[in-house]
Amino acid sequence: MEIEAIRFALEVICKNTFSTSVKVTIDEISALARCRVCQKEYNLENLCSLCPYCSAYDREILKVKELWVKAVTIE
Repeated sequence: MEIEAIRFALEVICKNTFSTSVKVTIDEISALARCRVCQKEYNLENLCSLCPYCSAYDREILKVKELWVKAVTIE
């Protein structure tokens, strides 16, 4: 999911509406994996990423990349 695409879409939606002063804050939560070879945890950049410690591909995905809408405030 592209963060900039979401930001752009929100700007287009809010343009020329009562919500032109909308402030968009996006906190990206990285995916987390544990290597099954060396047992070290690391941030997973994409599904093809190798372990940065031992270059193995065998891993357990602990947390997927997330995007949450925490709040919407209209002033």
